[in-house]
Amino acid sequence: MNQKNKNIRIGVYGLLILENKILMIKKSRGPYKGKYDLPGGKIEERESLETALKREFIEETGLEIEIKDFIANSEVDEHYKNDSGEDREIYLIGSYYFVNIKSGEIKETPDGQDSLGAIFVDLNEIKKENTSRLSFEIIEKYAETKKD
Repeated sequence: MNQKNKNIRIGVYGLLILENKILMIKKSRGPYKGKYDLPGGKIEERESLETALKREFIEETGLEIEIKDFIANSEVDEHYKNDSGEDREIYLIGSYYFVNIKSGEIKETPDGQDSLGAIFVDLNEIKKENTSRLSFEIIEKYAETKKD
């Protein structure tokens, strides 16, 4: 793998579960294009995890959140082809938190970056085939602990 095609991405993500449904975004690009992913994303320079998660939630979902409990850190190495057909490799490291809604309305439209829109998805519809690998593993392990 050509080093210029390899990225390391550190992000922070939130699990928002209401009435057996989880808030997800549909990815518009990257290794999970077209799949569900948890709201969240890249931490910007000099940004705390909490600040990054709140910013990403507003950008991707339109919701202002309250961060509750830390869940876990997770990591995965992904190989994929970009839209131009070039081989890419990305090493993803994520920190995950349970969150609650403070205010706002769900933005179901694209954010112009990573998200095609936010949607509540029944937990039973979250499958390995339709969900990002990192998100699927975290949801599978921890969603049961926070069902309403």
